[in-house]
Amino acid sequence: MKNFVKSLLKHGVKNEVFWSLVNSTLIPMAKTAEWERELIVKRRIISPEQVRAISPDLRVKHGPFQGMQYPESTNLSPGFCPFLLGTYEQEIHHLIDRICSKKYSAVVDIGCASGYYAVGLAMRLKDSCVFAYDINEHALHACREMADINGVSERMTTGAFCDESTLRSLPLMGKALVICDTDGYEKELFTKTLVDFLGPHDVLIETHDYIDLKISARMKEVFHTTHKITTVLSSDDIEKSHEYDYEELRGYDLNERKIIVEEMRPAIQKWLFMEPHQ
Repeated sequence: MKNFVKSLLKHGVKNEVFWSLVNSTLIPMAKTAEWERELIVKRRIISPEQVRAISPDLRVKHGPFQGMQYPESTNLSPGFCPFLLGTYEQEIHHLIDRICSKKYSAVVDIGCASGYYAVGLAMRLKDSCVFAYDINEHALHACREMADINGVSERMTTGAFCDESTLRSLPLMGKALVICDTDGYEKELFTKTLVDFLGPHDVLIETHDYIDLKISARMKEVFHTTHKITTVLSSDDIEKSHEYDYEELRGYDLNERKIIVEEMRPAIQKWLFMEPHQ
């Protein structure tokens, strides 16, 4: 029976009608089932109490935003562990430290989610105004709440959708920083005309080539004449479970450590950090 099914699939996927049917029904269902199964297993291993044990007072333990406070209303799911531990996107911690050594008139965070970067950078760049955008209303509420409890809400302005006209309307003045994590929208947002407008400013983009294989290449194409580009690749979650050595991870086996530090990226991703040539 198993060989029959394999043979059927082997020949069936060559047929466009068969593939279209399978690709629109069975494959999404299988991926959803796999995702739900993984979440169930994770919940069995890492409870909200264990998540909180990483930092009982909900302050970030390590990394560039060490000491940043999360509100009590935070959802203590396993996926929150990297933020609380401070290992979230550790691959670019050196870029964040470089950014925090500069002076910016403004920081624009497009796709700010619950405010990890918007609030963290507001805390470290004390002379910068921060503009945080996200189309998720709940995320914006969490960002405002975290800005308030960390004492930076007076320098924080939030909004929902950020397009080219929005960016052009902001008082960026001297030198600003634009951060973008928008699940593929970066390809549409950063046109050549907008990049020319952003010529004096630094830009950090997380690209999503698993959505469109051409995104990173397109970003490099539109930025290369005005900016110097630094590329950083994301790390595999399995490697993180072996390499990350923090006191809070001791006492857990490798499977548990992987759940704590994993960011569940669907593929190796890139960050592109653009700095003006002049």
